[in-house]
Amino acid sequence: MKLIKIEKLYELKYTANILNCVKQTWSNGTTYFFLGNPKTQHLIMCFLNCSADFTLKDGTTFHAPNNSIVYIPEESEYIISFKNCDKTNEFNCYSINFKLFDEENNPFSFEKTIKTYSLKNLPDIISKFSEIVESSSSAVYPTMKITGLFYLLLSDLSGYCRIKKKMTSKYKIISKGINALENENLKNIQIDDLAKMCNVSPVYFRRLFKEYSKTTPIEYKLNSLITQAKQHLLYSDKPTSEISDMLGFSSPSYFCRIFKKKTGMTPTEFVKKERLK
Repeated sequence: MKLIKIEKLYELKYTANILNCVKQTWSNGTTYFFLGNPKTQHLIMCFLNCSADFTLKDGTTFHAPNNSIVYIPEESEYIISFKNCDKTNEFNCYSINFKLFDEENNPFSFEKTIKTYSLKNLPDIISKFSEIVESSSSAVYPTMKITGLFYLLLSDLSGYCRIKKKMTSKYKIISKGINALENENLKNIQIDDLAKMCNVSPVYFRRLFKEYSKTTPIEYKLNSLITQAKQHLLYSDKPTSEISDMLGFSSPSYFCRIFKKKTGMTPTEFVKKERLK
């Protein structure tokens, strides 16, 4: 199967077909065997109050801890055994099964084998998992909303992986500021605060950040927000005013002005053009 690294998602058009989204409650010692029975779709799991031990087809073993995300690519063969399960809550795990297709409708995968991501640096991921799963269990299945939220979830994960890959020793000094810039509301962004949390001067933070991203911190944030806005406009029923407020713009008119500056179109023009494709 074609392999496209998740950090490259922002460079291409692709389609994600969601097959099911569920809340799960695992018990200690629960074990499932997929050796000789490969997965027929991709699976992404969000471990909230449980962990798991994996054994792969080649005998490799690894542990997926509590507060982690596990991506299991299509065609994977493995054994999974759950442990440290807290059953005091209604559930302790979210799971989403899905398929991925590139622009030519060819299936692809993010990884050749199972991959684990820590949730410590992904504060928005849990809320997106929650909204996706809760929406999928509603009486009226809002397909566009669920699909849009899933694209945003993958976008967040893609951004996290992109940052992590680029984070050489030279840029680690500003890593806390970069993470904050990725996750903070636009209204809360103050360069002096970002520099302070990295123990560097604002001038040094700006210089090193521009070397790292090829743009300024504010432009970087605006580009990220416009990418999110596109997903909300196409895949949710939120009005422009709500999207503007949710993303931290000072007013809908400012949001529309920035959107047009970045895309050459107003939000309304963008939606009309994309839906004609």
